[in-house]
Amino acid sequence: MVLASAGVAVVPARADCPPPAGDMSMLVEPAVRCREPAPDMPPFRIGVEALAGTQRRDVPLNGVGFGVAIPIDVALTRVVGVGARLGYQVAADAGRDDDGDGRDDDNRENHRALLLVVGPRIVLHTEAARSEAWRVEASGGWLGVLTGDGSSGPIAELAFGRQVGSFTVDHSMAGHGTGTEAALTLRLQQGFGGASDYRALLVGATLATEMWARLPEGSRPRRTRPDVEHTFGGGIDMGVAMRENASSFVPGASLYVGLPFGRVIEARAQAELFHVGGEENRDGADVVAFLGGVHLGRWFPVFLEVLGGYGLTASTRPGPVGDSGLFEITAGLQLPNLLGCGVGQFVGQRTRVELGSVPEGRERLVVVGAVIGLSYDSLVRAAECWP
Repeated sequence: MVLASAGVAVVPARADCPPPAGDMSMLVEPAVRCREPAPDMPPFRIGVEALAGTQRRDVPLNGVGFGVAIPIDVALTRVVGVGARLGYQVAADAGRDDDGDGRDDDNRENHRALLLVVGPRIVLHTEAARSEAWRVEASGGWLGVLTGDGSSGPIAELAFGRQVGSFTVDHSMAGHGTGTEAALTLRLQQGFGGASDYRALLVGATLATEMWARLPEGSRPRRTRPDVEHTFGGGIDMGVAMRENASSFVPGASLYVGLPFGRVIEARAQAELFHVGGEENRDGADVVAFLGGVHLGRWFPVFLEVLGGYGLTASTRPGPVGDSGLFEITAGLQLPNLLGCGVGQFVGQRTRVELGSVPEGRERLVVVGAVIGLSYDSLVRAAECWP
């Protein structure tokens, strides 16, 4: 109880302001008189990002690139912020096998570089209580080459992504808490000056936490239908390359984002990374593939997925597979809300086939295997989970 004595307000002891308990503890905030002042620090986001895609330079590279990065963002307003990314990126040299032994005849150092960029961030929240938002980034900075051919120089980066997560209320401060987020991001990079020949298109998967996060005034974690229904997820797979002479294991991983149309049909875009082993002592190949297609059976226990796209190969040329079109079909079982809050699991049989012409002396790549993974459905999350 607030007492007034000689015109001075007295804030009650914390013992008089017990926090909510039980199932309502995530939803109910203490009375205004029991809240501490809002923190002076702006919302602060830090995470880790894994990247894969294509990197090109005028120097000989095989075209496939990988990387890791640490993003740090500070929110200046509800929508606008500023951020920085420190990244490490690598692309192998363009190996050539002219003597036919299946090994790189001129093995050079891989192209390794550090990347530091800073710039504005635009975060368009579609449901703040679930940390759901579209993210747009524009950055500039420096690409520093550590090893391999190619020069260092300025670099610009544009990025577009989608994040989801959860918001944990801090009951001592009105509308504040901690956000836990996962995001998929498409990044376009272009070098300038000495690095003007550098260009890259990368897909990133990020896990991040946001401290001192804020809810809009008067909002509460609640069940709301998403403005844009979407799904995303990923899996790991293990297959076998079917060859006449010798088969080899083909491990891989994939990330996808989907736009559902009702209860059955879902349009999907998927990025994949898999490794094809070489025969005997020959070099293998890493493939980054970008595919699109349809997923049938959004909420049904069985599903069918048909995708087509293109794969970019990092290998000694000629290798066990080349840059080519790909066709993929997956069928299996799924439980869309097995883990709760819209997070489900799926398992299926996946067949991947190389399309187009195949050089003489090399067999067409056909991979048969299994895939297991996790899925997220924004509409199921809204219906089944507080917040």
